[in-house]
Amino acid sequence: MKKFAAWCFCGAAALALLSGCTSVESTQKFNGLGLSERGDKAVCHTFVEIPCYTFWGIPLIGGSAAGSGKMSIFQNNADVESVMHLLTSEIRSKNGARVINAQTFMIEQPACLGLLTKRVMQASGTGVRTRTEARDRAVQQFDQEPVPSY
Repeated sequence: MKKFAAWCFCGAAALALLSGCTSVESTQKFNGLGLSERGDKAVCHTFVEIPCYTFWGIPLIGGSAAGSGKMSIFQNNADVESVMHLLTSEIRSKNGARVINAQTFMIEQPACLGLLTKRVMQASGTGVRTRTEARDRAVQQFDQEPVPSY
């Protein structure tokens, strides 16, 4: 009986650890089709997902707002602020200047007799930049370069 209980505990712990991670995914492959208006250039399309398991409303384990693959314990980061922070951070890292078509979606479903609840917060959006924004960014980077001393 002790072996069975240990296996159940280890299985539940592994499931919780594997399912409580934040997921941030981006693509820059559009098959030659534009995802934005003619004046903008799409640089990436990004999807973010933060899950959170709660016990009677008390957060147990979930994704973290720190980044992809991260998890947090006793914190509920499955909210609009956290997913939008990760969405805009990822788009900025791909050289996007603005986000268009941003959407958020939340799913909440009971997991175990209503005691455990799984909440998943998702966001997606397309990162774009214009020719002017790309030029301004290049000028900023040029201005920040150190001047060589001879």
